Amino acid sequence: RQKLLEFGWDVLPHPPYSPDIAPSDFHLFRSLQNSLSGKNFNSLIDIKNHLEEFRRET
Repeated sequence: RQKLLEFGWDVLPHPPYSPDIAPSDFHLFRSLQNSLSGKNFNSLIDIKNHLEEFRRET
């Protein structure tokens, strides 16, 4: 925190709870990261298809 202040950055308080991200959603981030690991996509359509398949499976 001190280093950020030295750089002149504003340090904003972190809310104890974010209504946008509930604790129950965090497992999705790890699952999504695992599903993307080692993947290379050739097009935006490929990415969209992968994400749609991921959503159907979770």
